[in-house]
Amino acid sequence: TFPSEHMAQCQGELFILPERKWLDLVVYHPKMPLHIRRTFPNAAYIRELSREVDRFNRDLAEMIKKIKGRR
Repeated sequence: TFPSEHMAQCQGELFILPERKWLDLVVYHPKMPLHIRRTFPNAAYIRELSREVDRFNRDLAEMIKKIKGRR
C-alpha cells in the first residue's frame, strides 16, 4: 500500500505537474531495503487541493490589500 503520510506531498506534486501520469515515491535508508511505491493522481484529492489553493490565494490577496492600505 502507499504510505498515507506521503500522500499530500505526492498528490501535491501531481497537482503542480498535471502532465505526469504517475510518480514513484522512493524512500532510502542504508540499513533498510529500498522502498519504492508508485502512485497515480487522485482526482478527488487534487480537486479539493485546487479549491484550497484558490482559497489561500484569495485570502493572501486580501491580506496584502489590507497591509498596503495601512501605509
